[in-house]
Amino acid sequence: MPLTFHRGGAERLIYFMLLVCAVGGAQTEPAPETTLRDARAAAQDGDLAKAQSLFTALRERSHTDRSVEMEVNAVIGLLEVIDARLKLAPANQPVQSSAQQSSDLLRVAQELGSPAQQQAALNLAALIHLRVGDTTGGLQLLEQVKMDQTDPGERYVYHYDLGKAYELNGFSQRALDEYVESIRQQPLFPPAVDAAFALAAKLETGSAETVRICRAVADGADAEPCWSRATKLWSRTRESGDLLAALVDNEAGQAKNLADFLHRIQPFSDGQYWGEMVDEVVRFPPLASLRISLCTQPVNPNELRTQFRAWSGQEKALSLVLAAAARKLDPPAAFDANMAAWSLDPSNMTAGLDALQILQRETSPRDRATLVDAIATSTRSAHGVGAARAEHVASVGFYSLLGVLLSETHKCTLDDAATNPRVQWLRAIEDDPVNAGGSAEPRKYLAICYSRLGDRAASGKYGNEAGQILAEQGSIRTAEDKIKFHFRSIVYPGGLVKSVTQAALLQWIDTPGKWGQGFQGYGKRLGSSALTRGIRQYLALTFDAFVYPQDPHYLLSPEQGAWPRLGWALKQTFVSRDRRLNWRFALWRVGSAFGSEFTSQFWRPRGSGIGDRNSWSWLPRGSFVLAGDTASDVLREFLPRKKVWGKIFRHFI
Repeated sequence: MPLTFHRGGAERLIYFMLLVCAVGGAQTEPAPETTLRDARAAAQDGDLAKAQSLFTALRERSHTDRSVEMEVNAVIGLLEVIDARLKLAPANQPVQSSAQQSSDLLRVAQELGSPAQQQAALNLAALIHLRVGDTTGGLQLLEQVKMDQTDPGERYVYHYDLGKAYELNGFSQRALDEYVESIRQQPLFPPAVDAAFALAAKLETGSAETVRICRAVADGADAEPCWSRATKLWSRTRESGDLLAALVDNEAGQAKNLADFLHRIQPFSDGQYWGEMVDEVVRFPPLASLRISLCTQPVNPNELRTQFRAWSGQEKALSLVLAAAARKLDPPAAFDANMAAWSLDPSNMTAGLDALQILQRETSPRDRATLVDAIATSTRSAHGVGAARAEHVASVGFYSLLGVLLSETHKCTLDDAATNPRVQWLRAIEDDPVNAGGSAEPRKYLAICYSRLGDRAASGKYGNEAGQILAEQGSIRTAEDKIKFHFRSIVYPGGLVKSVTQAALLQWIDTPGKWGQGFQGYGKRLGSSALTRGIRQYLALTFDAFVYPQDPHYLLSPEQGAWPRLGWALKQTFVSRDRRLNWRFALWRVGSAFGSEFTSQFWRPRGSGIGDRNSWSWLPRGSFVLAGDTASDVLREFLPRKKVWGKIFRHFI
């Protein structure tokens, strides 16, 4: 049976199919909002071709739908795509057409867009001009942007872009102002911070600008990374006063930034600059309280450690800074700074040693007794095998000197009190090797200490260790070295000049008279002087190498100033150092002077003159020999030691 339709039913079926097609056709074209969202997503994902296609389609549809807002959004989107393309374009690719295209799009946005959209379009068009090299045009467009009409949440971007335009056009200060404003609007915007730091590094007032940058960050975020970055940037220059002032100011940065900054600049600062830095530092409240009057108020290191507890984690850095600053201060302030440095970091033994040396130089034993006792009761051994060599040496020196200062008011006993000098000297030699790298001084003091206590075994032990160290260090002259020294004393030019001069003087005063005048008489006197000199050096070698070992060499003065150096030279006529570096009566020098002149009595003729053989003449002659030694030592001390004259004088004295 054939299939038939009722006319009314057929019409209804056709209408239904047309409705379905109409609905289906409408669903094939997405809504404008969907297209805009997809276009922006494509641009964000880097699919610029798709984004451009979608923005272009959206703009065409806006004409059909007569939607102004849709067209402006599409125009701004197309500007964003052009800007993104230029970011990725090779440097040599022609892009001038992009600037013209952006101008056309900007014109549309300016005519149809809202105030916020107009500012966004201006900003994008300006960026495009900057990217194609039209820096002047780009700056002109950005200067037209009305910041008060921009989106407050995105205003930091506008300031950053304007700063870039100013920088590209050579207006550095204006650029930095805009970067700082961008940071103030959004402290966590890294491009603005990076650009501001890079530009500040090129400016003469860069350190002050860096402070401005970090304070802008501090308005809305943690400024610690910024201050740390500023410290690293300016620590190697003299243009750091403003940054230091900001760090000293408690509102600007934490104490550890101050410590780190000062520690960084120390190796690159001269004395005057350090003085300026210290003047700033003492204004910082925790440091200002360190102005303890020397000898009027005992220093308690434990209290200082408590006082600086807030500087946790930066004690070592601050300790090094204070110790370095102390070298530029007057003695009382230097003592305070060194004590604070040592108190903060007990392993900084250099600072502790410097403090003790100031006490030793600047105060009397009575005045420093309380301070020394306070230091002794708060010390603990801080050196060992793992310590750096420099700090180990400083540690040995610290405890050794502390023991010496304590010995001025405390006797060496067998108890374990911290104020017992013996305890500090024992600390000094902890882990100290008995070789050339060791220290003989504290062992020398221990030998004397135990000798007074009646412990001969301990005294001998430490005395032998001190001697072994000194021998390996070359401080004790070997017999071979002394043989060379005394042989040279016979034949060196200065010795020959002395013999010639002595013979001429005896010839002039005609003594011994029986040797007569003329060449024959002078020859006898010259031969006698030379022979006496040889005998003297033989006796001296016997004394200082075998009988009573001492160092025959002249030791230059460690003091400064003419009078201290003169006193040092005169002293060495009568004293020399023994194997333990103690100053002892110079038997080798005095004994050989008088012994050689007494021996010369055997070939001198009898008579009553100073050059004759009699019961007394050898005494004044020996005294004249010692006077000659004294004159030689004074010349050795004061004559030039370097360059050409130093080399010449070295052969005659």
